[in-house]
Amino acid sequence: MTISLYEKYGGLPTIIPIVESFYRRVLANDRLQPYFRGVDLQKLSDHQVNFIAAAMGAPSGIYTGRSLREAHAHLQVTEDTFALVAQALEDSLREAGVEEEDVTTMVSAIVGLKGEVVAA
Repeated sequence: MTISLYEKYGGLPTIIPIVESFYRRVLANDRLQPYFRGVDLQKLSDHQVNFIAAAMGAPSGIYTGRSLREAHAHLQVTEDTFALVAQALEDSLREAGVEEEDVTTMVSAIVGLKGEVVAA
């Protein structure tokens, strides 16, 4: 029986620090900071935890947010800034001890959503 990445890495107790690390990296980047001005970072972090959990195979219904296209349409995300965000996630996954094969799987899934996020 195959277990999900969500189960393999222990669920929310592992995902929460990954998301915290991710936002530290994103907010430390001068090119990415402007996207987060005026944003409720706690709410966004909670939302991102659920999104990452769903991407890792958490039980259905954990992510109930807007579509990626709808959530990012007003931001004018570029290919370059998308790549910076993907790199921040990749680095945070590695920092958390996620195995390289699983990092590749997760980052590939996120990169596969680029068309839903990049608008500029």
